Amino acid sequence: MSDIKSTKVAILHDNPPLPGKKYFLASMISPESRQKHDTYGFKIHDVCETEEEGRKLSMAYQALDPDFDIFVGTVGKWSPWVFNPFEVSNVEYANSQLTGLIQSHRNKQAEMDKNWDKEFREIKEKHAKDLEYAKTQEGKAALASASENKRQHAAAVWFKIQQLEALIKKRTEELRQERDTFLSDLYTDLERDEAQKITLPLTEPIDMQYQLMSNLSE
Repeated sequence: MSDIKSTKVAILHDNPPLPGKKYFLASMISPESRQKHDTYGFKIHDVCETEEEGRKLSMAYQALDPDFDIFVGTVGKWSPWVFNPFEVSNVEYANSQLTGLIQSHRNKQAEMDKNWDKEFREIKEKHAKDLEYAKTQEGKAALASASENKRQHAAAVWFKIQQLEALIKKRTEELRQERDTFLSDLYTDLERDEAQKITLPLTEPIDMQYQLMSNLSE
């Protein structure tokens, strides 16, 4: 009889609130963060009573320590380790232009995702029609003829073209966003120069699996 190991679920409880110490200000470093470091570490700058006070204090501390991001968290509650400031819902910097840049980046990313979803739905609907056509006698005959001639059906090739065009459009916009971020005030000239000296292995893109798209219409 095999042993059955029980799994204990850890429940994360909050601590009782402390008067005058409800929020903390902290900076974090890691190999994945903007300020690259070979270890994980954090620094508590201050504690305060209100979130608004924390925001004002963070602006002051960041002016003193501009090379590191400062995050406001709740004392007595578990907080996630932040690797990317873009993942934080509300970001403010001592440099108002930088705050505006990040907000603009998020707005453009949201709009790009919205447009991509719309285009994807349109392609999905078009592909669904192609699949319905393939189920008809005429469609089956056309596919059989194409198979005999060892060539793809024109509808399949046209769908691939549309899919690739939509993907290229999305990737082009993502590339522009990343270039804008790289050239922004988030990084110093020295950081950009050091980054460009690093040689990274670039893998060849794999062939797109068009046949998987058929599952979306089911």
